[in-house]
Amino acid sequence: MNRPMVDARYSGVAVTLHWLIALLVLFNLLVGIGHDAIPALRALMPAHKAAGITVLVLTAARLGWRPRRCPPRFRRGSAARRGRSTACSMCCSSRCRYPAG
Repeated sequence: MNRPMVDARYSGVAVTLHWLIALLVLFNLLVGIGHDAIPALRALMPAHKAAGITVLVLTAARLGWRPRRCPPRFRRGSAARRGRSTACSMCCSSRCRYPAG
């Protein structure tokens, strides 16, 4: 089986999905926690619900994207940490070939 080599960086799609999810989660936390203390945030509850559903959809898209693109190899940290990182990546992306070193 011909497996693709690992790229040096995450793909643009993976990075975009990551940051969209992160920003929406922060928005949801702020509105969800603050809506009792700050009454003006109650008006954002429909957006809070929509953002939660969007996070779910984007997370599913990210999980679907991951097996198709090889994540970069973890190069910093102890040998045990690099080994755990590689093992996790191989479980999620078994079609990737990780060169030695």
